Amino acid sequence: MDPFQIKDTIDLVREEYPHYKPEDFKLFFKMAKKGYFGQVFGRIDGEVIMNWLAKYDIHRDTQAQNEAIKAADAFKPSVEAKNTTGITYTEFLEYKKR
Repeated sequence: MDPFQIKDTIDLVREEYPHYKPEDFKLFFKMAKKGYFGQVFGRIDGEVIMNWLAKYDIHRDTQAQNEAIKAADAFKPSVEAKNTTGITYTEFLEYKKR
């Protein structure tokens, strides 16, 4: 990539992913070097990087959803904390018959 292509790619990335922090890019490039987004066949250009970022974005969103679900589950009452002072509908019907 020549300097113009690099600048153009950076502008596209900043436009498409303005919410990314430097840590996101660090993790993205680390994962890209490890081959998480596919093999490189002799070229790295703006299109390849944008495709990889789209895959990373899906991965990032999925991880964020999983963390949010875990956090929400922490606030769910446990089965033991269930209110056991009531009766079931079947028990109510039996009580009503008596």
